[in-house]
Amino acid sequence: MKIVGEVVGIIFRNKENMFTILEIESEGKLETVTGNVFEVAVGDVAEIEGEYKDTKFGRQIALSKIVILPPRSTKQMANFLASGLFKGIGQVTAKKIVSVFKEETFDIIEKEPMKLL
Repeated sequence: MKIVGEVVGIIFRNKENMFTILEIESEGKLETVTGNVFEVAVGDVAEIEGEYKDTKFGRQIALSKIVILPPRSTKQMANFLASGLFKGIGQVTAKKIVSVFKEETFDIIEKEPMKLL
């Protein structure tokens, strides 16, 4: 089974083996996903493949594959820019950048970075 949704919470992460428990919002429904995930952050949009399993903690998706998709909305773009991957860009600066360049934000950063000045 495959779903696409936004990571809205990281409930648990074991830094030694990367076992992670995520909450994904997909089509207005909250799903709990478990498995080994190298890197994921709240606000990421992910395509998840796996199988439903009934556990003592309720119904969860046992992850077999995860793909982090590029941000689509301006909110997701701002969250990505403020995620800590870009030194010096926090939530306020990220929102300012996205408010100016809208959906073209990543194209501007990649092709015309001087416009950021």
